[in-house]
Amino acid sequence: MLITSFVKWLYGSDFEQDECYSTERWYLGQKLGSPKFQNASMRYLCNNTSLPRTNSYAELDFFFYAEPIGGDSLQRALNHADFSNDEKNGFRVDFYEVYWGNKQMLRFILDAFAFIGTRDSEVLIAIEEGGKFVVQFMMIIHAAVEAGGFHRALWKEKNLQKYLVDEKMT
Repeated sequence: MLITSFVKWLYGSDFEQDECYSTERWYLGQKLGSPKFQNASMRYLCNNTSLPRTNSYAELDFFFYAEPIGGDSLQRALNHADFSNDEKNGFRVDFYEVYWGNKQMLRFILDAFAFIGTRDSEVLIAIEEGGKFVVQFMMIIHAAVEAGGFHRALWKEKNLQKYLVDEKMT
């Protein structure tokens, strides 16, 4: 089904008619080396995201509609993230410093968790389970507090740039 989504996209179809998750399309684009497909997937994800009308933070599923953003998606993003060059490029391997240029989906999901905050049960469960991401999550929360909070949702057009992949072929 994912390959079908990619082929349809190549021929100009939008994602409205397929049943694939944007995160899964993004990972396929990563494997295929198609940054434009990754960015189209990220744009679709961001264009179809908004806070629930009730301002309830009870479930991330309402936050991202049918997109599976939760503890499983965080683990999947960690599994797909490439940390192999971080140490060679002067970043500490202990996850305090990360090169984000090749980990946009992981960054998006971490930022989504931070934006939603610890009032959400999925976020609390993921924190309680621990792992590498907790350090970055806390750093994101700290930076937001220092800046006076989040000034706009991460999926808004002005914030979208940091989640897009460089489309230039090198």
